[in-house]
Amino acid sequence: MKRALLVLIILHALLHLAGFGKAYHLEDANTIIQNVSKIFGMFWLATGTLFLITALLLLLDKKIWMIFSLLSIALSLYLVFAYWPDAWVGTIANAIILLGTISSFISWNFNNKYKREIRKYLSLNSDSDSILTEANIQYLPRPVKNYMYYSFADEGLL
Repeated sequence: MKRALLVLIILHALLHLAGFGKAYHLEDANTIIQNVSKIFGMFWLATGTLFLITALLLLLDKKIWMIFSLLSIALSLYLVFAYWPDAWVGTIANAIILLGTISSFISWNFNNKYKREIRKYLSLNSDSDSILTEANIQYLPRPVKNYMYYSFADEGLL
């Protein structure tokens, strides 16, 4: 899902750059038939740049990408409404990017809540008997052991 979202964000950014090209007569952008003023051209450039920054942050696994994504979508929707006859399809791309952003935020929030609860539990139960060891899980099936390592190794439980 991450790769597909990344590709969509980059393609959407490039389409926004076409609006900038139309405003400054850098290219004959057929995607936008209406005239684009230089001020709106700067909005198209800013939005495309924000989407490219979003893609870079997503690629680098920086969680702040979600904030940049929301800012990019907001600016993009403003431009879509301003150039509706030519840019209405951008609403679909914005909706898909928004769904990916919301999904990522929910997953991130769930993982952080889980880690906070583990830390809280560990601080309340500091006796060494409550911590899992290799001996505790040695007879479990391999998939369960793998899950235990994945879930608890970062928290210092194993």
